[in-house]
Amino acid sequence: AVPPSRVGMAFDHAEAARKWPEQRINEVLGKDVAKFLQDKGYERRKQGAEQIETRVGSWAQRGGAEATKIQETIDCLHDIYIRNTSSSNFRKGGLIAMASTAIALKKDQVKPFLPGLVRPVLHLFYDDEARVRYYACESMYNVAKIARDEILPYFNDIFEGICKFYADVDTEVKNGAQFLDRLVKDIVTEHSEKFDVGTFVPQLAKRAENRNPHCRQLVLAWITVLNQISNIDMLDHLPLLITGLFDMLKDVARDVRHNADSMLTEFLSNIEKAPPEKQRKVIAATAESVVKSAEPSGSSTDNDDYERLSALCWVKAYVSIEVRLSQGAQDDGLELGDAPQPPFAEHLSKLLRAVLECVEDNEEEIQKTATEVQSLLQEMVRQSEWPVFPIEDVVDVLLRALERESVVLRTACLQWVCMLLQRFEEPMEPMLGNLLEPIFKILKHQEQDFVIAALQVLALMTKHKDYFQEVSMQLIQLFREDRKMLDAKGRLIIRRLLAHLDVKKFFRFMAQNIRPGCDGDLEFCDQLVQLLNWILLTSRETRAVREELLVDTQEADELLHALLIPWFHNPVSTLSLCLFVQKYELAHQLLLRFAAFEPTVEFLIQLDQLVHLLESPIFARVRMQLFEPRKHPFLVKCMLGLAMLLPQTNAFNILSGRIQLVHSGLLLDSLHQGEPAATTSAAEQAKMQEHLDNFDRAVLEKERYNSATDKKDVPEESAKDGRPFNPPGR
Repeated sequence: AVPPSRVGMAFDHAEAARKWPEQRINEVLGKDVAKFLQDKGYERRKQGAEQIETRVGSWAQRGGAEATKIQETIDCLHDIYIRNTSSSNFRKGGLIAMASTAIALKKDQVKPFLPGLVRPVLHLFYDDEARVRYYACESMYNVAKIARDEILPYFNDIFEGICKFYADVDTEVKNGAQFLDRLVKDIVTEHSEKFDVGTFVPQLAKRAENRNPHCRQLVLAWITVLNQISNIDMLDHLPLLITGLFDMLKDVARDVRHNADSMLTEFLSNIEKAPPEKQRKVIAATAESVVKSAEPSGSSTDNDDYERLSALCWVKAYVSIEVRLSQGAQDDGLELGDAPQPPFAEHLSKLLRAVLECVEDNEEEIQKTATEVQSLLQEMVRQSEWPVFPIEDVVDVLLRALERESVVLRTACLQWVCMLLQRFEEPMEPMLGNLLEPIFKILKHQEQDFVIAALQVLALMTKHKDYFQEVSMQLIQLFREDRKMLDAKGRLIIRRLLAHLDVKKFFRFMAQNIRPGCDGDLEFCDQLVQLLNWILLTSRETRAVREELLVDTQEADELLHALLIPWFHNPVSTLSLCLFVQKYELAHQLLLRFAAFEPTVEFLIQLDQLVHLLESPIFARVRMQLFEPRKHPFLVKCMLGLAMLLPQTNAFNILSGRIQLVHSGLLLDSLHQGEPAATTSAAEQAKMQEHLDNFDRAVLEKERYNSATDKKDVPEESAKDGRPFNPPGR
């Protein structure tokens, strides 16, 4: 690339030779000076330069027409010495003479001659010979020292040359550049009101891309200087610089990383102290760069981690500022939709993707900071009253992240989905269908807390139109396809869902759809009914429904009727439900039919579990009614019938102990022999017969199914004593 100083400086050497014959050179410079300046010895060149300084000084004092002689001297030095390509001694002499010319002039005299002094010196900043470059740097130092603020129009070209010198291979050139750089910094600081920072910062930002650590240190030093000048607000220029500053955090040079981090810290502090409008403006202009720096680069170096960690800290600060600003807007009474769009709302999906990637990072500090940031992001979105929210883009990011294997990452995604379902209930509805499959996959995971988080999402989804049925049916299908899951986690899954659902609505729906959802698989019907029955009779989530079933109302009767139809697929579950709701005569009739069953191991296990269930606090009311055998004769018959069906195991012994207590009830009941016995109305008899007919049909169908599939399980020995209480689906 052609340096700025060379643009427009095409030089015709033949024309210069015609313009400056030897006689003319001697007239302008003096015969001895012309020779001294091209000498190979430094002292002779210096002597020539001193004579030029004397002559120019005298002309400057006299002024007027003498100024023409000064300009002729500068033109001659440029054409004959600076532009000489055959001998570096000419160029060196020309540079020393240029500096002497400037020194001879006062500050108020030098301005008209600066173009002729500065441009030729800048040209030799790019000379091939190191010594010439050094003299060019020294010459510019002397020109700038005299010109002071008058040099500022040439500042950008001078800075470009200084950058080149900082990367120079020659040590003396680097040292000279440092002196020149310090002088120019002093000039800019003293005359900042004349300094065009707007044209300089883009150049500074471009130089920040240079990988040379010396150049980067130069850039950082200038940013620091400008940031310290009171009448320059560097926050206005931060959008151009921030990408380069974050990139420097990956630099191999420790000093570069340290200074870049210090500069970023200072900028962030200034943002946090700025007025709200200024904060929004700066955040809006820098958010994209900050988010990009927070994204994993695919590299695993410590320096990349350093950049991401710093970017996450910026994101955290930005989100905290936005939360405060949003809260302030609410306190000011702004209505929904009136609050301003947050500065980085359009980058939210990219930001969320970057933060979620960092949540599962191997670096503990990055992981911790990312977790804090994503919590703050959730809080910001939860409080948001934005006119437009990029919900589709955000959900797309979450869906992609849910495909990953990381439990930490997917748990964070589930938290986001929960928040979105609560905050944007209607806008989320079109996207629920895409969420169902990944959420149901999580239910198969071994990590319990992970499964619970997925269940909370499903519970929120069921509040949307049609999704209660969709979730419930998919749950049935999931259990049907994975029986081990039904047994291992079925109880946990359903109970956690019931904690957020309408329990009665859930059981009504399941009762209506167990058979259709099982698709003729009666063995699964048996398992699912057993699980639902245990939950209904033992879980705290179903307590209200249990209490309702015990109330003598038409609604309770209809609910019981709806449950009994599918419950017939598991006879022991039907019996336990009848005993709980105190339908003892129906329970007795069921027991009479049990006697005709082939006593499989599974059937005996369920009877064993029923006896343990009868000993639980849930059945305390039933046990108390054993003291009134005359009033509840069918209850006593049920206990006796159970004892007759059970092998002489521990459960049999428990039940026998209860039956012994019935004798005490009979002694009490003998005191009321004159009272009439309890009778059943004709209507109740008809309804009971209807239930018994339905039960008989269910049992017959189950027997035919077992016969067809050859799944009979005939026990070779009776159930062992001391079987632990182990309800299904735990």
